[in-house]
Amino acid sequence: MTEGEFEAKVSRYLDGELSPRDFAELEKYLESSEEARASYLDQIDLHNVLDLELSTPAMVYPGVSNVVPIERMMKRQKRRAFIQSAMVAAAMLVLLGILFQLVVVPKKEPPLVFRASRDSIVSVTHPAAYEDGREPEADTLVEGSRLELRQGVVELNLSSGVMAIVRAPADLTLLGKNRMSVREGVAWFHVPEEAIGFRVSTPRMDVTDLGTEFGVICAPETLDEVHLLKGKIEVRHRHGVKNVEALEVPTGLIADPAGRFRSIPARAEDFLTYLPPSLPYLHLSFDSIDDGRLDVTGTHPSVPDIKARLLKPAGDPPLTPGVHGQALRLYGRGDFVRTNWPGISGNRPRTVALWVRMDGSEAYNPAVPLVGWGSLLNNGKWKIHAVDDVEAGGRVARISLGKSWYSTNNIRIDDGQWHHLVAVSYGESLENGRPALAIFVDGQRRELIHHGGSQGNDRFSDLYTLTDAKDSVPLLVGKGILAGNQSFKGELDELTVYEGALSDESIRHLAAGELPDSGK
Repeated sequence: MTEGEFEAKVSRYLDGELSPRDFAELEKYLESSEEARASYLDQIDLHNVLDLELSTPAMVYPGVSNVVPIERMMKRQKRRAFIQSAMVAAAMLVLLGILFQLVVVPKKEPPLVFRASRDSIVSVTHPAAYEDGREPEADTLVEGSRLELRQGVVELNLSSGVMAIVRAPADLTLLGKNRMSVREGVAWFHVPEEAIGFRVSTPRMDVTDLGTEFGVICAPETLDEVHLLKGKIEVRHRHGVKNVEALEVPTGLIADPAGRFRSIPARAEDFLTYLPPSLPYLHLSFDSIDDGRLDVTGTHPSVPDIKARLLKPAGDPPLTPGVHGQALRLYGRGDFVRTNWPGISGNRPRTVALWVRMDGSEAYNPAVPLVGWGSLLNNGKWKIHAVDDVEAGGRVARISLGKSWYSTNNIRIDDGQWHHLVAVSYGESLENGRPALAIFVDGQRRELIHHGGSQGNDRFSDLYTLTDAKDSVPLLVGKGILAGNQSFKGELDELTVYEGALSDESIRHLAAGELPDSGK
């Protein structure tokens, strides 16, 4: 704005003729120029003096000059002083606002913000020395921060624009704005164009992004994997001969101990690409059967590849009204459901939840589980049973593993009514060395009684499920390895297997009739 335009706008403003648009331009110009503000105050002062002089008619006294009475002059001075003070105050407020914007340091954006699905267990360790001694905000990472995910899923959002979905168990460290170390975990990364060069280091590999979408898989005692899903990456082996590979089409690599890579197909199905609302799970509703096939749904990345089939049908209708929709009816004649899902391995946390209805009037083979998977011969099984209990006067729930088992006390589940049954492993050991387990019946945690072992030796109480032994069986419903031609007799509904230990609150919601989350 030129000097002439500025003076013209001030003049029109004082005459009450300035348009709203021109007033906004004038106000903006005053905020930007100290010289303009000084000139504006001078013009305001002059205008006020002239206004006071011209607004009062002159009094003519015979024989003397025109004189303004002293009382009126005092009022004029007071009014002028008040107006000047108000204008100076307004100008100072504008000036202070400008200085505040220039001097006050804007809130610094954290390098990484994360959020977790419900019932995830996350721990974060920040570097010992952080700037100004301040602790970083919750759910953020700074350079050097380490995030450990015991169960569940987290979504990572870096300030560079990189987004990642990481599934437990996981252990990662933020090394910088555009670099991360992943010691363990299944992690999917989406890298926008502006963040090209983002780098992920695993124990055996350095993966540099060239504008892409990729995933890494690494765990103790296994070989690291990288899967290019879209775009380009460069992969460098960190050991041995330190081979380098550039990938431009979807494919995968395994890093061998010698420093070389072995090509494998890219498996997009191994990775989650969104944050699920709860722990990853698979769900059999038993609402329909199509030529023996049952639907498997859920948020676990394996769900699209899981097949479930009713084998050796008894000839009677396999479906019956359940808690929600239809339920599976097994007749104990060798009929059962077999899947191709190997189950959850090792001592990783898990939850099995289902509705069950049983009639206790008939004999029951305790070797027949409701649900189970793993290796029997190698003491690496994980099974949920309903077994006879003299004190309860009927059948109670039991977790069976290794050569030990844990049963509820005096809580009968074979009274012909629907009961909600949940078996949980927390993936850790108690002070006595036994695994931390829980059984909930109808939403209530029940006391457990330990059986098995020998002469106080609880070495078979360790929870370590083997899913890759020669005798390992996948997830079976209503059938056990040693049960011969027998199978479970009763009704089952809404079977859900979670990759992680549900909280007591989440279990109570399921027992109250809620269904698992449906997905995104």
